[in-house]
Amino acid sequence: MKLRNLLALAGHAPQVASAFRGMIDQTTASDRQHLNWVGDAILRYNRCSKDGGYSVAFSLIHGWQNGYVETTGYLVPTMLDLAETLGRPDLRENALAQGLWLLEHQRPDGSFPDINRSVSSAFDTGQVLMGLQRLFVETGEPRYADAARRACDWLAGLSEADGSWLRAGESPGRSPTYYSRCAAAMMDFGKLVGEPRYVAAGEAFLAWAADQQLPSGLFRHSELVVGRPYLLHTIIYVLEGFLHAHEVTGDRRWLDVALSGAEPLKQANLNREIVLVSYYDADLKPASREKCITGLCQWAGLALRLHELTGDEGYLTCASNTLFYLKSKQIKADPVIGGALPGSVPFWGDYLKLSFPNWNLKFFADALLRWTRMGLDTSLQQEWFVMSCHGQNAAKVGWTEVEDHLSAFDEFTLEQIEPLIAGLGGSPTVLDLGCGAGRCLDWFAGRHPDWELVGVDPIDPQRPDRAIQVGTANRIPLADASVEVVYACIALQHVGDIDGALAEIGRVLKPGGLLVVFDRDPVSLRGLLKPWHELKGRWIYSWDAPFRERWYTAGRWRRLMRKAGYRVQKVKGYTGNGGGGWRGRLPINRFLLIAARKAA
Repeated sequence: MKLRNLLALAGHAPQVASAFRGMIDQTTASDRQHLNWVGDAILRYNRCSKDGGYSVAFSLIHGWQNGYVETTGYLVPTMLDLAETLGRPDLRENALAQGLWLLEHQRPDGSFPDINRSVSSAFDTGQVLMGLQRLFVETGEPRYADAARRACDWLAGLSEADGSWLRAGESPGRSPTYYSRCAAAMMDFGKLVGEPRYVAAGEAFLAWAADQQLPSGLFRHSELVVGRPYLLHTIIYVLEGFLHAHEVTGDRRWLDVALSGAEPLKQANLNREIVLVSYYDADLKPASREKCITGLCQWAGLALRLHELTGDEGYLTCASNTLFYLKSKQIKADPVIGGALPGSVPFWGDYLKLSFPNWNLKFFADALLRWTRMGLDTSLQQEWFVMSCHGQNAAKVGWTEVEDHLSAFDEFTLEQIEPLIAGLGGSPTVLDLGCGAGRCLDWFAGRHPDWELVGVDPIDPQRPDRAIQVGTANRIPLADASVEVVYACIALQHVGDIDGALAEIGRVLKPGGLLVVFDRDPVSLRGLLKPWHELKGRWIYSWDAPFRERWYTAGRWRRLMRKAGYRVQKVKGYTGNGGGGWRGRLPINRFLLIAARKAA
């Protein structure tokens, strides 16, 4: 890196520190708070722009940049939606002011310029068209409809005989398939004002673009840079165009194209990548480990729209996990970049390196606003994320095969728990919380056939021979005061709200009931090395995940138990098997056993 760039980074040291914290942040707020942060950030992008509009980005090298005509255009509808949802007239006033700024940049031929204000851009014109249409609908002012007509006339004039657009100023001789967003915007405006020419031109482009789809679901000519892998941002742009066209016309063929592209992404998201990566090859194989934040924001919104249309719960899971990730990455407190999102994670990644662009916020807010309108439950997002991580990890390691037997240390663990339960006498009802495939239940059943054994786990092991239900530590599907014993082996480390989990366990325990926790001790070599394993992708959670395991010391467990109203009876540490020879004598894996009783 050049010396002047290093000096520029030093000059923005507080923002660099905020960017580092944001990458590994595990905190989220209410959706309303996140939306307010977006609104405040976009206002700042306007105030700090060098020439009006919404600044392209804040760069850790160059600082604030010029206003961006394209993204100002499609940020206007988002600001108007935020104003209505949040009851903030300042956001509405700002959006209307940006409408006037946009009119100043329309060229005599009806087009709008690219990011450098050097050539007429088809894509940028199509994005501004969305803002012009919304401003016309919002205000009824003819000037916005007139500007939108001129933009559509220019776009329609680009149409070739096969429907493609080869004469756009930003890509002469090439017709990117992500122009589908522009085509759909033309169709939308054409429907609004009763102009069939615009609808026909848009449909012609979409028909051409649909023919460019590959077997993987991706589209030829959708790379942001020719010769590079496919970028999630422009992958989703293409699908957004087809879905918008379906929403405008009701034509099923456009929805089918969108679904044929979205379904492979959904499968990758559910079965391979908890959070989609930045780049893919033509077969939809990952070509990067980085995260394109803009593409993720778009994916969350697209998945929610497809869930609404199809009822497919897979899309809802994708949207929830992606939004949970994104909320953790929003900068929480910084006077310059507070509320912003980086271009990439890590923030020095390939897409918009060292920058915080404005358009991330548009798609992030759109997805959160849709989630809010749908009345979905945000409180479940952490648990859904953990369950997805467990499910994908289980598939990778062959969970049902690995989990059907006990290691020597597993048996040792159960032998420590067994006398605590047996000491209660009688035939207790025992809950294994986080039971996995039920191997511990099998062990106890073989030794104590008189005990009533039940299990709860986020993943259904599909064992009709065992009473195992799907649930989590914060939502146990059992009645109040229904069990005498709850034990949790290497399970509570996956809980985000540990106070809530201990309260929920107390709900299902009978008065005087026993809680036994066996979990990892952070004071161990494994605890010291855990961040390294996360960074290298060798852990169930990645280094940038919005949730990672919480390992508590013995002292912390005592405080947590007392706070929850339990009486601690025993706290003891154990060293797990670190391997043969000298490794077996090292504290590579350390565990804690905590036994506590609920008040009688």
